[in-house]
Amino acid sequence: MIKTVHIPIFCGSEEAKSGAFLTLKTIRVGFPNTYVCIHWTGGSEKLFDEMRALAKANCLNMTMQPDLTNDKIIKQLADQEKDSFAVVDSDVVFFENCEDYEPGGVISGEFTPEFVCPAARAVTASRLHTAFFVVDKPATLNRVICLAYKPLFPRFCPFNPFSPVTVFDKATPRFYDSCSVLYHAIGGYAFDQDMLKRFEHLHGGSWAPPGLHRDRINAAYENPETARGVRAMVSKFMRERKP
Repeated sequence: MIKTVHIPIFCGSEEAKSGAFLTLKTIRVGFPNTYVCIHWTGGSEKLFDEMRALAKANCLNMTMQPDLTNDKIIKQLADQEKDSFAVVDSDVVFFENCEDYEPGGVISGEFTPEFVCPAARAVTASRLHTAFFVVDKPATLNRVICLAYKPLFPRFCPFNPFSPVTVFDKATPRFYDSCSVLYHAIGGYAFDQDMLKRFEHLHGGSWAPPGLHRDRINAAYENPETARGVRAMVSKFMRERKP
């Protein structure tokens, strides 16, 4: 069972507010009783004050994490937390309670396949997407990571499986997004259909033109039900761009 939920949020402008605040609309649908903490990573002072008011209205906690990206927050939590936790992006919509979810592995989440990403301009490796990413038994995760790669000279062979990285394979760029290296190093458990129907993720801007993506975000902010069906569109987008 997920003991705590963490939402990294950056909001640099009023225009970006719908995407930055979207998850807060339904977080108490997905987690009505769980401890939830917003990790404010930056933005305007006015929007921070608005975020703080929203947090108070929804009984959410807040912490300041200036300039930290999602991968760094996940690694920090894996080092600090004792119990299972979830990290949720700011553009997720929940339709059902997720508090009864029992992790099937040390890490779990929605599986996304390898595809050619027009935003990264690279072949993006498969992973468990960090939009809703569950870590069960953080101490176990860290032990598994230590066993996964043991170079003779660690100083000269750095290994951070949480961090995104781009490598080249025969002149072809391959992008490993946040925690993708982790997934390829230790494996993981993909959410089943029962879990997937409980939420939708608006998936950033890699799958749709910026104007269409912004319209979908704004529509979901006004009416979360309009987010239903995004996963099917994103899956089709990725299938059509299989390398």
